[in-house]
Amino acid sequence: MNKFYNDAILYMRKALKSQSSIPDDEDTIIFFLSFALGLERIFKGILFDISPIYILREQAFKNSAHILYKEKFVKSANKNKGINLNATGELIGFRDSLSMASYFSKTVLKHNSLFFEISKYRDIIAHRALDDLDVLRLRDILNKELRSILYSFSNELGLQGLSGIIGIKEYNDFTDTKLNELDKSLNKKLKHHKEIWLDRKIHKDQVTIIKEKTSSYSNPYYSNFSFMDVTCPACQNTAIITLEDADEAYVANFRKRYSFVTELRCFYCDLVISDSSELDYLGIGQSFFWDEEKSEDDLQED
Repeated sequence: MNKFYNDAILYMRKALKSQSSIPDDEDTIIFFLSFALGLERIFKGILFDISPIYILREQAFKNSAHILYKEKFVKSANKNKGINLNATGELIGFRDSLSMASYFSKTVLKHNSLFFEISKYRDIIAHRALDDLDVLRLRDILNKELRSILYSFSNELGLQGLSGIIGIKEYNDFTDTKLNELDKSLNKKLKHHKEIWLDRKIHKDQVTIIKEKTSSYSNPYYSNFSFMDVTCPACQNTAIITLEDADEAYVANFRKRYSFVTELRCFYCDLVISDSSELDYLGIGQSFFWDEEKSEDDLQED
């Protein structure tokens, strides 16, 4: 088990204390932060097992070889101008780790929208005033998602250390109830909105207006948000998903950009899904990322 998984277990053990007490707001914030830090360690652990270079912010040979493989490095080679001795070995952040790990982990891919939501709350705790937090939502995530996510990682990655602190029987009872409730709730919602569409589709003029409104969202980009077409899970018409874009720090001459699904909206049947757990359950919450080259202005500012 690599060092990142070991660190994750330390944080998750702290987060799980939220399950054995009735935490006040301060405790909830600390438990949630421990959960977020533990998740980031798991993402990094997944990438580290694939290749240690993936967790470095600067991955070029000159910036990484003498850091990752210092025990094998010929000391006199440090004088070679092809090696950047000033490279710090800085690691990638939460969203970098999340988006990259989703290519290697079914659990990460399955919970993309939820993990992005967690990353936003983590950033608020780290960088902003705590009264910007929705503490009730933090508590809701801890109560509804923590155990099932930890067991999913334990089962997928073979992490005995995680399964040891969760309690398998307790998890099985909990997750069956949780999934059944979510499935029933979503099926009821989808059925209701399908009926709205069946009543609406006979009004041709109204449908034409809805079609034009939906088309107006095709591929526009507004500040930190963009939109994509998907099939509505209720009425099977074209729905719109909102992608919230996030930037990571520049690496060399490139900036990593990420888009995470935060909402589905269908104008045909009025279905709106913004709960991250529901988006993930329906398989809508997959993220997108790409490298964007620096502009001339960006380079001059550096």
